Amino acid sequence: MLAKAAVDGKLATRAEANKHQGDFKKIISGVNETLDAVIGPLNVAAEYVDRISKGETPPKITDDCSGDFNEIKLNLNRCIEGLTQQTNAAIGISNGDFSVKVQVRSQDDELSKSLIKVTDVLNNLLKELQRLTQALRDGELSQRGKPEQFQGAYAEVISGVNDMLDAILLPIGEGNRVLSLIKGGNLQEKELPENRTL
Repeated sequence: MLAKAAVDGKLATRAEANKHQGDFKKIISGVNETLDAVIGPLNVAAEYVDRISKGETPPKITDDCSGDFNEIKLNLNRCIEGLTQQTNAAIGISNGDFSVKVQVRSQDDELSKSLIKVTDVLNNLLKELQRLTQALRDGELSQRGKPEQFQGAYAEVISGVNDMLDAILLPIGEGNRVLSLIKGGNLQEKELPENRTL
């Protein structure tokens, strides 16, 4: 009965030691204790895997484990450490902190590599916007961002900034041109050329 229950995955099933006497009772009790020693750590591991699979980062396992169970515990704790670090990095990035440190745990750690790439791209985007802002402060109104240095939506952000600057600065430039003509005594420019607005 006990073997069938184990094969069927009913790991909480135990033999009824109190139905036996003497050495048979000791044997049944020993089997039950062996099952408890095996299944207890497996249940803890299963619970932690379940929590992680739902997006939770549980605390490290602090239960004492021996042998192979200790190896399972150590591996789960390493997983929890990595998840904690990646979660903290993602929170920092979402709060605008692009200086977060991300540790790549192996050559196959694509999540950490991607977080590092995101912070690199965001830092470069910030530097490009700062460069453009400084150029405009210095009166270099023809300066535009360089979308070719970026990909995807990041390139679209820079292109959008360029479009915004064109929409604002081109009419101002045209107005300055007309004012310059008037200042020079040319009063013939009565309206702005087609497709230009002031």
